Amino acid sequence: MLEALRLARFSLVLRAEEELWLPPYQGSTLRGGFGSAFRRVACSRAAQRGPLPDCHGCALGSVCPYAYVFETAPTPGSQVLRKYRDVPRPFVLEPPLQPRGEYKAGERLVLGLVLVGRGIDYLPYFVVAFRELGKQGIGRRGGRSHRGRFALEEVRAVEEAGAGEVGTAEAG
Repeated sequence: MLEALRLARFSLVLRAEEELWLPPYQGSTLRGGFGSAFRRVACSRAAQRGPLPDCHGCALGSVCPYAYVFETAPTPGSQVLRKYRDVPRPFVLEPPLQPRGEYKAGERLVLGLVLVGRGIDYLPYFVVAFRELGKQGIGRRGGRSHRGRFALEEVRAVEEAGAGEVGTAEAG
């Protein structure tokens, strides 16, 4: 069964366009902001006003990138996962191992991204969502709602074992 499991690792290089202030637990901040940005770029109902319902029951749920990536359901006919409404998401965001609270304009922040199975097919949506998140900004400073903007500078494909680069693509 696992011989068919596909994995792809990427490195995302973000360049601060202004000061970024991130909390000690950067992973949850990055994932939350990324999830909102992903929904705005991928969900057909994201333009609606007010809070959006979850994707279960949406007529486009079976073909929607957001529904697959963030509200992943078992594959129809799956015997292993048939009892579950949700299954593990097809991606992992890896924040820096040594997080910093402050990134000055021009400094880089490197994230890891692991895509699993069909999630690999949605890489373009991940790229667009990170670009949008960078325009919107992320983080806070001293409780104030200052969100620092960043640019997605580069997306690199990384070997599965993490030993080196397989390829590089400019994100701009």
